[in-house]
Amino acid sequence: MVFLAAFAVLALQTPDTARIVVVATSDLHGQAVAWDFGRQAPVPGALARAATAIDSLRHRYPDQVIVVDAGDALEGTPFAAYYGGVEPQDPHPIVDAMNQVGYDAATVGNHDFDFGVPLLDRALSAATFPFVSANIRVLPEDTLELRPYVVLQRNGIRVGISGFTTTGVMVWNRDQVHGRLRLAPIAEEARTALGEMRKDADLAIVLAHTGLEGPSSYDTTGIGAENVAARLAEGPVRPDLVVVGHSHREMVDSVRGGVHFVQPKPFGQSLAVVHILLSRRSGTWRVTSVRAGRVLLDGVAPSRRVERASRRKTGGSFELDVADHR
Repeated sequence: MVFLAAFAVLALQTPDTARIVVVATSDLHGQAVAWDFGRQAPVPGALARAATAIDSLRHRYPDQVIVVDAGDALEGTPFAAYYGGVEPQDPHPIVDAMNQVGYDAATVGNHDFDFGVPLLDRALSAATFPFVSANIRVLPEDTLELRPYVVLQRNGIRVGISGFTTTGVMVWNRDQVHGRLRLAPIAEEARTALGEMRKDADLAIVLAHTGLEGPSSYDTTGIGAENVAARLAEGPVRPDLVVVGHSHREMVDSVRGGVHFVQPKPFGQSLAVVHILLSRRSGTWRVTSVRAGRVLLDGVAPSRRVERASRRKTGGSFELDVADHR
């Protein structure tokens, strides 16, 4: 009788359903604050706006939110160019802003190589969250530059997150990566990375800095296609969710082969928000429902926490009193 009572209490303490809320950005392109320094005007996106919305989601769904980015964060604005090519700082101001937001994982985009591999390595080393990639390899050893995936715990769920970057880097950034790195074809590396990640995780997410599908903008001979995210739904081991980047399109939700694909707007103009419900049977968690949506950020007030951090990092090099311009 005592045993049965104890078992009943244990059952109440271990619920058989759980929710994970994945919040994603991509192609931020250096838009840390909600201000265009070239035009001297507000912009509809930015990490600072995203931070406000993410804080709200974390408050609403405690211990359930995972925040991720699918690449191209370090290049694209005068702010990013100055600290990428003129006056590098530690931590890199964009990475520092991402730290302030509280990202959980990110991958690397092709434009993140624009200022050279040493600066990229330096920027990533200051992140308080992991950057993951399963297809960026260091030469001549041909070993992985970053962890192929990371497993995070949320609400009792093991969430695996991997990342991939378009092989177009081998064309556009050949001067920066020649003799240092190679980007292996994504489909080739996905088989191994996803197979290993599935062993360790209940939920599998991929951050894919490669368009969903379509033609390449270069000769793919010996390099690999530019836009191949859709192929992740065709392999022997498939993720549950893919966050797509690179092509600057928006995709609220597309399902291919049972895999959900989302793509937020670039420059921090929107968040992809994906609610994933899981249930546990015989001790194993299974995805039972995926509901994707978006949060447009043009009407969201920027986070003063992120703006203050960016103001401190500039050391007076840029005027960041953006509050005066709202």
